Amino acid sequence: TLNTRVDNIANNSGGSSGSSTPDYGIIADGVTDNSAIIRNALTQTNYLILPSGKIYLASTIDLESGTTVTSLGDTEIITNGNPAFRCNGILNDTVTPNTVEFKHDITISNLTFTFKAEAETSALRFNSVNNVNVFNCRTTNISLITLSTAYAASELVNPDYDTVAAGGIVNEDCLSNNIRICDNTVYCTNGNTRTVGIVVCYCKNVIISRNIVRNAIDGVRIWGGNVGP
Repeated sequence: TLNTRVDNIANNSGGSSGSSTPDYGIIADGVTDNSAIIRNALTQTNYLILPSGKIYLASTIDLESGTTVTSLGDTEIITNGNPAFRCNGILNDTVTPNTVEFKHDITISNLTFTFKAEAETSALRFNSVNNVNVFNCRTTNISLITLSTAYAASELVNPDYDTVAAGGIVNEDCLSNNIRICDNTVYCTNGNTRTVGIVVCYCKNVIISRNIVRNAIDGVRIWGGNVGP
């Protein structure tokens, strides 16, 4: 299955699982801020298995290429409305056309994301990232993931463009590629008027399959030029 295949890929990159999994000092009480603790853990491993419980993040965690964040148990990530995890490509605007150094190979799985208040953001925010896998996750009153380009038109000094969006010109070389979003659930309470389940903007080669979205204003929103199959 897709899930087994992705887990095997992650484990082959140096991940480990089982009762000996280190906790890196994470305090899963739903109150203690674990932002710095998890940042430090990700300097020690690229395959982070979070413990069961409620893990509060006061600020967003930035991910580097080749990172997997998962859980063996019932793990709930709580934030104040900011994305829990973010990954951005790096713009080189000193050349013409502008180029982006893509981040790549990010997997998020088996996590629940809870926000203390309804917020118009996503649990995951990835911009100009290739080879993204998100599966078996759940959110409440918040979008699961937004994928887009790393930089807006105003940030592109010398854009080589063939795509025009509502916000202006988007550099073709910024598009994310190879995205898999499967077997996730986004639940919104009745009356929620802000949440979109999954947002995919300016991406190529996208598979969105077997997800459940309840009561959101849109289940899946795909927009922008040059969107792949």
